Amino acid sequence: MRSVTSAILFVSMLVSHVPQAIAMQGIEETADISVSVSDGRQYVQVGDELVYLIRVHNAGPDDAMVYVSDFLPPGLGPAFWDCTEMSPGATCASGEGQVLVDMAFVPAGGHVDYEYFASVDAGPHTAPIANTVEAFGHLELIDPLHNNIATDTDIVVLFRADFDPN
Repeated sequence: MRSVTSAILFVSMLVSHVPQAIAMQGIEETADISVSVSDGRQYVQVGDELVYLIRVHNAGPDDAMVYVSDFLPPGLGPAFWDCTEMSPGATCASGEGQVLVDMAFVPAGGHVDYEYFASVDAGPHTAPIANTVEAFGHLELIDPLHNNIATDTDIVVLFRADFDPN
């Protein structure tokens, strides 16, 4: 039985880094994970290329594995994202598609930045485009604040005099 337990712990460390393995041993971790998202615009038109800046920050005090998700809303076309590890030791991934899903490692006091690129599709836009991002720590992590969800909303316009997307 000991070898099975050791194997599970080893696999956990490989998949989820050290914080997850420590949590399996019953040691509680605390990290204030927060997320923000903005494309820097209030108004968009069909065909516009949007770049959402998503920042996932860990105020600590412990390092954390962070589940990041962004399901692009209807009205946005083909997409891809790039992630930049902004802090030493941070890890995250880049990818493509309408759904950004990543498990990032964010050290205490650090952050990672995603740039999510998408275009506004043609078609009837009856509501604003609201893009919501979530970032949560692993199940055993204690997150004292509830600042893990952020939304950026843009109004789709056909024509507006002196149109300025900002």
